[in-house]
Amino acid sequence: MIHQDDLPDNIFREHRIEQPIFLEEDFTKGETTFGPKQIGTTTNPMASPLESFKAKLREGVGKIEFGFLGSGKTSSQQPSPEAVSAEERLALRNLVRINKVRTSTHAAVHMGGLGGFNPESGSFSDAARGRTLREIERAVDFAADATDGGAIVFHVGEFTRPVSEIKEKTGDKLFETYEDEGKTGQELIVDTTTGKVTGLPKDQPIIIPKWTLAKDKGLKVGQKYESVNGDQVVLREGDYIDQIGRIIPRYDLNNYDKRIPEGELSKDKYETEELNWEKLGKRAEQENKYIAQWNKEHPDKQVAEVTAAVLFARLQKEQQLLQAEGQINYYQQGYEGYIRRLEEEKKIPEYEKEIETLSKIVRDEKVPQKDRENYYQRLIQLQNRVDSIPEEVRDARRHFSHAHASVTAATAQREQAKKEWNALQDPETYAVKRAAETIAKVGMETYYKTKQIKPKEAFFAAPEHWAIESFGSHPEELKKLVLSSREQMVKQLVKTGVNEEEAKKLAKTHIKATIDTGHLNMWRSRFKRNPGESAEDRDKRYHKWYLEHMEKLAKEGIVGHAHLADNFGWDDEHLTPGQGNAPIKETMKIFERFGMNDTVVEPGSFNPLTAMPETWRMLGSPIYAVSQPGRSSWRSIYQADSGFGRAPSQYMQGEYVPSKENWQLWSQTPLE
Repeated sequence: MIHQDDLPDNIFREHRIEQPIFLEEDFTKGETTFGPKQIGTTTNPMASPLESFKAKLREGVGKIEFGFLGSGKTSSQQPSPEAVSAEERLALRNLVRINKVRTSTHAAVHMGGLGGFNPESGSFSDAARGRTLREIERAVDFAADATDGGAIVFHVGEFTRPVSEIKEKTGDKLFETYEDEGKTGQELIVDTTTGKVTGLPKDQPIIIPKWTLAKDKGLKVGQKYESVNGDQVVLREGDYIDQIGRIIPRYDLNNYDKRIPEGELSKDKYETEELNWEKLGKRAEQENKYIAQWNKEHPDKQVAEVTAAVLFARLQKEQQLLQAEGQINYYQQGYEGYIRRLEEEKKIPEYEKEIETLSKIVRDEKVPQKDRENYYQRLIQLQNRVDSIPEEVRDARRHFSHAHASVTAATAQREQAKKEWNALQDPETYAVKRAAETIAKVGMETYYKTKQIKPKEAFFAAPEHWAIESFGSHPEELKKLVLSSREQMVKQLVKTGVNEEEAKKLAKTHIKATIDTGHLNMWRSRFKRNPGESAEDRDKRYHKWYLEHMEKLAKEGIVGHAHLADNFGWDDEHLTPGQGNAPIKETMKIFERFGMNDTVVEPGSFNPLTAMPETWRMLGSPIYAVSQPGRSSWRSIYQADSGFGRAPSQYMQGEYVPSKENWQLWSQTPLE
């Protein structure tokens, strides 16, 4: 048996409340070197943070995350960070420092997307984004008052998108929510002027006219020709041509009505083409090549790149543009005629004066009969003209009013279509930019709080992937958000006078993702089985996908904080790690290999007292020591009773507490 005197003098320096016990058993090396100091747990988000924190301390936890459910004005069942008073915050800060506990803080889970997406309205808004940012800032303020640094965790959920469209780096599409989702689901677009997100059904093709390209008329790409605007332009791939051979640049929306449709005008027969989503995807790739060249040559008239959905919507806008232009041209044709009719009303006095003169001549017998007959014919014509003018004027006014209203409305529709044409964007590009700006602001707040308070660990913004239906939940999407946010934060830091190299280091310190083992495992239920593949082989392939992404995030320094929870791949049930089918042990080994040791166990509804020690047991963690031969492991202690372990004791005070001789800690560690 190993005696306490044989151990190093500093072995108990960090933990003096309980002394380790030693059993005469073979030592089993743990799955990782992570133990109670590295693997912590969360406070109860529906209880007093102070009382819940004290309870977790008594369980021997070295890492605690404050969790909050409430947002806005909250209740006792769902408090927000702001519901914790100044005295309680001070007490928490003292407890954290006295017990040398590592901390993190989880902002309210009931928030909107970081980019400001509101699922109820189906649109992005700055107001919604502002509300989300304020909730996170409340958590930052709480952490600065009550903790000693660590992650500020908040959920990512930018917009709902079909999982069938998610491509891996290999180009493979591995997921679907239902059979043939990739064929019958929706593609999404966003109007950046309104923030409205629209879904376009993938089983709906679009039929468009075929337009004649300038190069099809023998003009040479790269040479200069006269454009429809009267200037000389270099002909590019995709440029159009008008009826007299002038160039119409591809993205010159002001002259789209001058394009020549392929076909025969005299026979009223034009050629069209039907584009399904596969063809739209290929055409979008080609279109983006045109756009890249256009943007290079027109820095003041930038055009956004397209996806198949954006291209679909743009082609619809082009048809609206042409309809409006045709309506304008149609009503403008009669416009001058209506003006002439209205001007006839001004001539009535002149006509009446002439009628009076002619009447006198016709009655004058001195005038030859033949001449009087001619004057009489003129008199009748003028009289009929004067009699008809009021009706013609009224008719002209009606037509003019209708034409004026139609042309005005069509002109507005045309200009609106032009504006929306270039405002259409894929939601990912739009959401990433907006969410990155929000995360960067949080990163800046954590930077300022760290400078001000100088905590044991730096505060950092820790966006966490969540529901797989929402953008940001796939590992590559989460990575994109983190990297984009860091770029935004670098720009903000440079504006404050920080040099770029230092700014990059600070951004990497203050923006790191939270990975959740349970959230990631929910992708299992959407993981497509290959034809003829067994369930076992599918699981192996899924585990490979899961662990490869975990390793990338850890290796590239994207992840800085982790939540440990388990499930069976269907929903976020928060089973105890090891009690579902997520590859958590393998994940912990990856974290260990890359030096990421900031983890907390997230209990669920039925395991609040047992989740943490059962996780230690799963990993074979020694009690308050790492890989020391002869040390009792959590596995040996926790399985001492009936295979399910002893739950932590309920805490007692005063005379109700039994004596040391008759009572011991649930871990069997002797009392001092």
